[in-house]
Amino acid sequence: ALQASKGAMERAIAALTANEAETVRLGEPLSFSSISTFCVALKGNKKARVLDLQRCGLKPFAALSLIRALEGNTSLERLDLSHNDELGTPGLKSLLPSLCLEPKVASSLSSLLLNSIGI
Repeated sequence: ALQASKGAMERAIAALTANEAETVRLGEPLSFSSISTFCVALKGNKKARVLDLQRCGLKPFAALSLIRALEGNTSLERLDLSHNDELGTPGLKSLLPSLCLEPKVASSLSSLLLNSIGI
């Protein structure tokens, strides 16, 4: 498992890019620029099975970036977006249709955790 903490975002992105980690947990807020860089790395990843983005300060725009990053993903089984209070209804409205209805988006996803997301 790879745990990114303050100052470790670069290592998380490198591990995703190199397909080295099956579990990725981020421990810091993702800014607009870091979510973009993170999602580019995630899009090319073929190994990560668990993505834990709890308490990352995700906002609705991040949901759209995540959906784009998960297109074609066949490895991710669990996605945890819990405790991102600003994600709210707009973020949920961006996520759910794609995750539930589009077979090309995270086709192996079996667990989506959305506790305390501001709705």
